This record gives sequence, C-alpha cells and structure tokens, in this order.
Amino acid sequence: MSIYENLDDEELAKRIADSDVNAFRALYFRYYPSLYHFVRLRTHCPDVSEDLLQDVFTRLWETRKKLNPCRSTRAYLFRIAHNKIIDAYRKKAVRKTDVIMNIEPGNPESGDNPELTLQVQQAVQKLPDKLAVVFMLSRYEGLKYAEIAQACGISVKAVEKRLSKALHILRRELL
Repeated sequence: MSIYENLDDEELAKRIADSDVNAFRALYFRYYPSLYHFVRLRTHCPDVSEDLLQDVFTRLWETRKKLNPCRSTRAYLFRIAHNKIIDAYRKKAVRKTDVIMNIEPGNPESGDNPELTLQVQQAVQKLPDKLAVVFMLSRYEGLKYAEIAQACGISVKAVEKRLSKALHILRRELL
C-alpha cells in the first residue's frame, strides 16, 4: 500500500498541482470506478465510457496547475465527466438509438431484480438531461447536494428542485 492511498483529496490535489504523478495515479484509482459507473449510465457503451474517462483524467492533468485543493476534487471530476458526456452527444459520438442496453443483474440500485433494473434505467433515460444528471449523481454516486451543485455549476436550491422533479417523474413513470 502506498502512502498516497492514505492521503485525502485535498493533499492529493496539492501534490497533483505540483505535477506528482503518483498522487495523480492514486486519485485516478480512487475515482475511476464511480466515474465509470456515472458515465456508463449516460452512454450505455463501455468503449465510449472508457474513452470519455480517459479524456476526463487527461483534462485533469492538463489543468493541474489550476487545481484548487480547497474545493471538492470529486465534484470537479464529475463536472468534467458531465461536460465530456455533453460534448460527446453534441458530436453525435453517442446516439441513444444506437445504444445497446447492457444491464447487469444485481446492480446495487435495483437489488437482484433485472426487470426492475431495466425499468429504472429506461425511466431515467426518459428524464431530461439536467434532471437525469442530478438524479444519478445523487442516487448512484452518493454525492451531496453541495457537491452536485458544484459539479453541475448550479445552486444547491436548483439541485433540490431538479432532484424533486426527477423523483416525481420517475414515480409517475414506474407506477
């Protein structure tokens, strides 16, 4: 176990800003799984998700000198990922009609019911992007409202409203 694994995000951000490759590697391994899950839920394509995540971490490294250790590094990474997803849709690199749903039975968001997993994922896909992103960051990634607000560049109140609206639509869709 390296000493970097025990460092908090603030210390890792300071070291990354000083071009410490080992700190960057530790942050990469810390957040890759949750970022991958977030991106995969939006793109439904493993290859596109991996490509986008490489872009996310490349962007982090390229802007490392501007990294603010006092701000949430996790929220910053999710914001970059969110922007990369939007860019991909704009470039038509990801088309919803071309996507094959890769449902994995036993996902934590639905227990052991693959049918429910499919229903929830389909319902989330019908949400407007702004609502879907807030919902996924909250429910799938476990981010706090303040972190979601920072990641999306909106107020905490806007996060509350979007999440409330998303839940209302999902309840209506799933009942």
